[in-house]
Amino acid sequence: MKKVTILCSRLPYPPIGGAPAKNMNLIRGLSEKFDLDIVVISETKPTQEAIEVLSRFGRLHIFHKPKWRMYLNLLFAIVYFPRPLQVSLYYFFEIESKIRKIISGSDAVLATLVRTAPYVEKFDKPVIFDLADSIGLNYRSAKSNSASKLLRLYYAIESPLLLAYERKVILSGSKSLFFSRKEMEFFQLPEKTKWIPHGVNENLFSYIDVDPVYENSICFLGKMDYQPNIDAVVWFCDCVLPLLDPKFDFYIIGTKPTQTVRDLAGDRVKITGFLEDPFKLAKSCFAMVAPMRNGGGIQNKVLEGMALGCANVVTTLAAAPIDGAVDQVHLSVADSPEEIAAAIHKLHAFPVIRTKMGIAARELVMSKYSWDASLSEYVDVINKELK
Repeated sequence: MKKVTILCSRLPYPPIGGAPAKNMNLIRGLSEKFDLDIVVISETKPTQEAIEVLSRFGRLHIFHKPKWRMYLNLLFAIVYFPRPLQVSLYYFFEIESKIRKIISGSDAVLATLVRTAPYVEKFDKPVIFDLADSIGLNYRSAKSNSASKLLRLYYAIESPLLLAYERKVILSGSKSLFFSRKEMEFFQLPEKTKWIPHGVNENLFSYIDVDPVYENSICFLGKMDYQPNIDAVVWFCDCVLPLLDPKFDFYIIGTKPTQTVRDLAGDRVKITGFLEDPFKLAKSCFAMVAPMRNGGGIQNKVLEGMALGCANVVTTLAAAPIDGAVDQVHLSVADSPEEIAAAIHKLHAFPVIRTKMGIAARELVMSKYSWDASLSEYVDVINKELK
């Protein structure tokens, strides 16, 4: 059995949020095909449960670096210029030799996100970069749409550095993988890149639990310390909610809501925080929304909503990466506050339309975005590079 190292810049367990869930599924699946070393650079201290779960799938190496230590890296970022701050944030010179020693015994490395690239620069065997989303393209979009002036300035400076660095990483690796076909095609390096659709939890396809108390509610589902999600719900509450029927409640479902998000709570806006089962509430609402103003790649929250068979109202930015999705068939695409409000009112007024849309959405996700299909493509890429 070939030895493969998977290098993560976040703890994959618990699998809450798009990236941890994807990496946890990858680790579980790849462990059946390869002899795994699991290397994690984590800003959060792992629980004993996380250590025990991850250790079932391979040799586990966790390097815990608290947030203050990550921010300290920014003081030294000038030394590595023009390396982007996003990459410098996750680079620790004191663990580089330890990681290089671990991967030296591997036949290949799967490095997740561009942040892990410095640790594999001198590795002379196949390196597959699981870039997922282009952070550079994400920031390029955010520099004009973020609610924060300070963040807009940061995105304007950082986005060209990231795009240049991402191109460098793609050229240096054996293969780079993207969730979004559009983002992959932006780099115009077809021999070096491959599109692998995001996998979705297949249990959602048959999920049926609902609570009728939420029948006049809409919801947003996502990790609520992620800036594009914060910008989306703030904009929705400010610009769209006042246009909606007063009887509609808006639920913001997701872990780690920031103070900015918590401040939105009121008579019509409910902040749930962490829920053991967020899907019961999401499935019970008559519509899910993804009013994304910035952010890169495929929005896992949209795919999960589609997998549940929910009717989704999304912006063009959120819809564009979903291969095969057709407006008014699989989801409703709207961008202005007035358009979004009209789409939500239409779905509420015509249950048949939202039911048909939910069925079509689930069928699309089942055909293109299952974890089994996604995993087989990862295995195929690694095996080809090992030959």
